[in-house]
Order: sequence, then structure tokens, then C-alpha cells
Amino acid sequence: MPSSKDDMVFDWDWLQLDKADIEILSFLLLNGERFAGTLSELCRSLGRSGNTRSRNKRQEAIERLCAAGAISRNQLSQRRFEIHLLPTKGEEIRIDRKHLEDIRCRRYDRDVAWQQVLKVYLWLKYGGNTIQYKRNEVAADLGVSPSTITAAIRVLADHYGAISTHRLGSVDSQGNPRCSGQEASLSAFWLNN
Repeated sequence: MPSSKDDMVFDWDWLQLDKADIEILSFLLLNGERFAGTLSELCRSLGRSGNTRSRNKRQEAIERLCAAGAISRNQLSQRRFEIHLLPTKGEEIRIDRKHLEDIRCRRYDRDVAWQQVLKVYLWLKYGGNTIQYKRNEVAADLGVSPSTITAAIRVLADHYGAISTHRLGSVDSQGNPRCSGQEASLSAFWLNN
């Protein structure tokens, strides 16, 4: 679990989870690792509508997280429940609280969810200071589309200055350029911890 109040710990295995799952895990990390209430109260705490569709989506996310061993759920009454974050089992990725809060609260020009931006940032951070990657490989690791990877990378570079990227490539024997991937470097501020 987190070693300080400013140090949030994500499990590598969580990066494959759905956006709604990441939303609940982030909420728990930022709010004392537990929540007690109803589904409607959870939706309101997440800044979501309390309508049936939203409640059902959060209920499904809770069930997936319980099955994945990320959280435990205790039923307190017919409608009230309590969920707790469980200790991470896999490889840990640490993120500073202020970075998680900033990613979670920001609205972007690009059509990409904050949960996807967070997943890409954590994937890059797990790789170290400088990492070479191919969009399709990252997309497969995170369970998202390559276009989502591109949009999230641009958000991290343009909105935060968190990373700098450049294409890797060469020229073939006919003089045609061939892209072999990209390289990303996290800025010192975002690489912190």
C-alpha cells in the first residue's frame, strides 16, 4: 500500500482494467482507501449522475474489481455497502498524489478520457525515464485502441509537459522512410518518486 499520503500505488495488473474500474481505484486511493454508502452516493462522490445506468456501471465495476482481487466489498444493509482497497499483489507503479489529482480533474481538448491518460502515464512510468514503444504494443498492454494511445500521449506532452516524444526510424534501400516506433522521455517533475 502507499508509503506516504502523497504516494499513490497502482498495481501493474490494474492497467488492463476498464475505465470505470480505474475511476473507482483512483477514487479509493485519493480518499483513504475505503468508501461506505450506497451506489447513488458513490456515483455522486465520483461526480457522476445517480441514474440507473450510472449505478449499474459502477456496480459492474465493483464486481470486476472484487473478482480481480483489487477491492473487497462488505454489505452493510440492503442498499449500503463498504468497499476497501486491498494490498497490491503485482508490480507496483507509484504516482504522486498531485499528479493523480491533476490528471483526474483536468478537462482535455482531445477526445480522451482521463482514465486512459492515467493508464498511459503509468505504463510509461513503469518503463523508466526513457522508453521505446510502438502504439500497437502499448494499446495491447492497456486494452485500448492505438488512437487512444496517440491522444493520451499528446495530452501528456501538450497539457502537462510530462513527456517528450520523437519518432524512431530509418530509410530503406529505396530511400523510403520507415518508422520503427517512438521514444518517450518523462520529465523529471513527472518521473518523481
